[in-house]
This record gives sequence, C-alpha cells and structure tokens, in this order.
Amino acid sequence: VKVLRHFRPFCRQRYAFTWALGLLIVLLNPGAARASNSWSGPTSLDPTFAPLGVSCASASFCLSTSRGGEAQAFTGSTWQSASSPGKEWLRDPSCPTSSFCAALAGSDEVVTDTSGTWSAATLSGGGYVMALSCTSTSFCVAVDEEGGAFTYNGSSWSARTVIDTAELTGVSCASASFCMATDFGVFNGGEWISRTLTYNGTSW
Repeated sequence: VKVLRHFRPFCRQRYAFTWALGLLIVLLNPGAARASNSWSGPTSLDPTFAPLGVSCASASFCLSTSRGGEAQAFTGSTWQSASSPGKEWLRDPSCPTSSFCAALAGSDEVVTDTSGTWSAATLSGGGYVMALSCTSTSFCVAVDEEGGAFTYNGSSWSARTVIDTAELTGVSCASASFCMATDFGVFNGGEWISRTLTYNGTSW
C-alpha cells in the first residue's frame, strides 16, 4: 500500500507532462489534430440537392439520393449528377457494387439501378417501408412499419412476410445468410423494450 501511495504523485506528474506535450503539439500544428479524426471538411453539393442518404461501394464510388428524386455519384474526388428513377423521397440507398444500387422511394416503393437502368416495384401490405440493405446484385432485404420484411433475389421482390408485431426501424445484412433488424419496441412488464431479429437465409 505504501508503495502505491508513493507511486501516485509520479503518475500525476507523468500524466500532466503527457497532456502538456499533447497541447503543445496541437498549438504548434493544429492540422495534426484535425487529421487525427480522419474526417475531411464539408464538401458542397448542388444547392438544390436535398440528400436523404448515402451509400458507398468503395472509396471511388458512393451514391446519394434526394428528396426531389435526384441522385449524385461520388467518383473518388468529386460529386456529379447521376441517373435517377425520377421518384420523390428517394432515400436510404444501398450500393453493394458500383454497378448496382437500390433505394426506397415514396412510402412503399423500392427502386433498383443496374448500370444506370432503374426499375421500380411496390412493396405493398405493410404501410411505410422503413429501411433497406443489399449485399449483392441478387440479395436485398427491406422492412416496413408494420413488422413486415421483403427479400430481393436479383429479379423480383418476395411477398411480404410478417416477422414482428412492432414497427421495424432498420435492417443491415452482412450476407444472404445473415441480416439483423431492429424494432421500435413493445410495452412489456411496465417498461418499453426494443428488440432485434436475425435472418439466417431462410427465416427470421
């Protein structure tokens, strides 16, 4: 105990020295502090573009979609206009590759883009479609506000499957055999409990 008691002042002094050295580095080179967080400064987009999401397939390709139905693509250094399906409230894009993206539109539509050609489908039966995730050109999952889920096989969307009694709020898929969905929760035993559900490739 005595050894530890005598060791504490040394720890405080060393901590103070390290903190002072770090502060001196920041004052002499403020750019180093900004660089350490790995985020660049803001990049301006078209002033008429109101983004509702972004997805990146690589460091040289990202797609952002907007409230007005426009899309913009990131090429690795700049943003430029991209083809779009012309659907309003184009949101929550998911791009597993640079040649394939999917996005939600309106309240219950999903659109897919294959090399610049867009197609649309209606995911009916469950109200507002909340979230979307794609892992490849042949697998996507979408979830809705009434506990329903849909899967995409590369050419068409499945019928709606009810997987929850609560509103589903998000979904993320690592592969065609693993997805995780979140729900808004249920009131149980005097408290509100939010939950997650997993997909194994065949069932939830």
